[in-house]
Amino acid sequence: SDKAAAARILVREVRGVRIGLLGVAEHEFSLALGSAPGANPLDAIGFLEAMDQAAGSFDHLVVLVHGGLEHLPYPTPGLRRFCRFLVDRGASAVICQHTHIIGCRETYRDRPVVYGHGNFLFDYPTDRETWWTGLLVELTFAGDAVSATYLPHRSRRGAPGVALLADAEAAAVLDGFEQRSAVLQDPEAL
Repeated sequence: SDKAAAARILVREVRGVRIGLLGVAEHEFSLALGSAPGANPLDAIGFLEAMDQAAGSFDHLVVLVHGGLEHLPYPTPGLRRFCRFLVDRGASAVICQHTHIIGCRETYRDRPVVYGHGNFLFDYPTDRETWWTGLLVELTFAGDAVSATYLPHRSRRGAPGVALLADAEAAAVLDGFEQRSAVLQDPEAL
């Protein structure tokens, strides 16, 4: 409801594991300013302050980053650096959205970092096929370890809802995701 509330880590217990959730957004629009409601600004100092305030209250922290360039399947160098900083400072997983397409992923210090999982429900008049396809990201926490599973889906144009993709389509989507992820690991190709 205001900047202070937007910056707090939300903690929920799921099957005996305390999961912290924090959302941050690049300075584009809709940011919480003072007492005005909105999104938590992407800010390294603010992140560290939130971590200090929530110290000991969670077992794992998932950071949702609203950032990246629309329709670009790779992170900018600054976004990648920031996501790695989040992991270095305690995030168990970092998931970026804003590109409106499925991007790529990496494992950094044994933690999943996703740079674009596409759209879920985003009714917008476009013929771009990439707009209608996305990944649900399922995180599994086991002790200190965290892993991610990706479930391809497609929005139903003209009707509410989404549907998981059938095996062949899902495999093709995941193959493209893995190919882009391999490019991310090759500085020359990137």
